[in-house]
Amino acid sequence: MTKTEIVALQQALNQSGLAYRMLGAPLEEDGIYGPRTQAAHRAHLDAIDRTPVPNVTPPAAKPWWTSRALWGALATLAASLGGLAGYALDASQLTELAVTAATLASGLLALVGTLRRSAPIDPGLVARLPGGADLRLPVRAPGGPALGSGPGDGPGQPPGDAPAHRAGPGPDPRGAFTPE
Repeated sequence: MTKTEIVALQQALNQSGLAYRMLGAPLEEDGIYGPRTQAAHRAHLDAIDRTPVPNVTPPAAKPWWTSRALWGALATLAASLGGLAGYALDASQLTELAVTAATLASGLLALVGTLRRSAPIDPGLVARLPGGADLRLPVRAPGGPALGSGPGDGPGQPPGDAPAHRAGPGPDPRGAFTPE
């Protein structure tokens, strides 16, 4: 879709009132097919076509910095400009540059992930298994030994009498371990 077609679509969705009913505010008529425009467009298509076949809408626009193709092109351009400027790298410099870039990228990824986190991290969750079951690790109780780690770790268990554990719901508030 061209920018003109997207603006026309946004205007039509605003005039029909569908965008306001769905999103609580009219669409910005900017010619960008973003997530709000996509949601209103999909709702409009679903409202006019009630067949069981889903309606296909184009994917929403993404920010430029999330494009892998753009980053590849920028890296190629930087390497080409460096070569034209007479800057050459030997194997040790290239290795050092790659390690430094990987360290920087992983640090930025960790920072962005921490800032955008929407929920606390569950330290005991290893994986969600098919069927909704959780695979968990033993978790250390505040100020005590790890649950399932040894003698006297269960509620009401005297030291030296280690209970057998199984995954599932039980007295542990997260359902990680219960005595059998």
